[in-house]
Amino acid sequence: MRRRTAHKAAALSAATLLALAATPTAQAVASSAPADATTAAIEDYARLNNVGIDKATDAIHDQKNVVELISRTGVALGVDADVWIEQDSGGQILRVRTARKDVASAFAELRLSSLTTVSVVDATPISSRRPELTTQVEAAVRQVSPGVQGMYVRTADGALVIETTDSGSGSVAQAVKDRTGFPEVVLKHLQDAGGDSALTVRGGVAMTSCTAGFSAKNGSAIGYFSAAHCGQTQNIYPNTAGTGVWETSTRQAQNYGANADIAFYGVAVGTGNSISNTFYGSSSSSPTIVGGPQDVPEGITACHRGKTTGWKCGTITSIAYKPTWSGACPGTTCNSVFVRVSADQAGGDSGGPWVNGSNAIGIHKGGGSGWSVYSKIYRIPSGTTLYY
Repeated sequence: MRRRTAHKAAALSAATLLALAATPTAQAVASSAPADATTAAIEDYARLNNVGIDKATDAIHDQKNVVELISRTGVALGVDADVWIEQDSGGQILRVRTARKDVASAFAELRLSSLTTVSVVDATPISSRRPELTTQVEAAVRQVSPGVQGMYVRTADGALVIETTDSGSGSVAQAVKDRTGFPEVVLKHLQDAGGDSALTVRGGVAMTSCTAGFSAKNGSAIGYFSAAHCGQTQNIYPNTAGTGVWETSTRQAQNYGANADIAFYGVAVGTGNSISNTFYGSSSSSPTIVGGPQDVPEGITACHRGKTTGWKCGTITSIAYKPTWSGACPGTTCNSVFVRVSADQAGGDSGGPWVNGSNAIGIHKGGGSGWSVYSKIYRIPSGTTLYY
């Protein structure tokens, strides 16, 4: 099995960008997802968007091509360009906002099916024209909406979207505008959020109180990634049900703070233990081979495995989400670097794998009914590597 370190691709020249964009899909650099993972994504897309399997197949393949272009060219989302996908009647729109002509040309030349139209706008990313989600902004929001669970700047129009358990009205939105400088504020009402009630080797299997994400290494140590908030010690099981012979695992490295909630849990070496480059995805009995790490834009269909909810999929609504629920980032406030997905989750799912097809994109952090939050896979602890 191959061992690779999760990393971002280097930026390429304008000529190379154009060449990559024009490359036929059969020549894509990133490995294709196994049939079961792709089929599951297609079926979920068809269900979520109320379209037939043929259209869903085209949509998922087009989304994969967009993600592969981002990966191959090293485009930094939110910095070099805003990239997101919107669903419309019978199709989807790939929207790109960038001031870089090479990036604009690369996306304009991308070969997609007739289901997906491409709209490229010559403008700087929205992040350069809106206030940052600083600690001061969070404090200002909490003054008028104490039940705030999270917030993000919507890529499409730069609106500040606040998710809160408080009942609110236009007066609350106006108060937030006055205090933060955002020209548009949207309030969404949610149930209470959070990770597991307790601090809560193959990906997707059950732990004592959480779910294993992906197999990993920390130097010579073997183990897996999960959520750091799951605690110092966890039992890890051989299956998604949490039954059978278990092994004790210990948190050995972590990136737990304002930018991520990811830890490496090590298992004993020399006792016959091993790690696999697979995870349980759409099937709880037939594991899927893990694809390489990816950075994905808004609008992509993403899926996760949790020991409580099983396999759930949804649409990415923000790649710059700021969790604000109680204890979201202990000892500090969270930065707007997490990812929000319109997918179900529940206690026990924390630490589980998030994928696009079969490619690793994140580690589950928490959320609420109908929505989830994950840490980006690129924020794994220093010195550790994704095993795939």
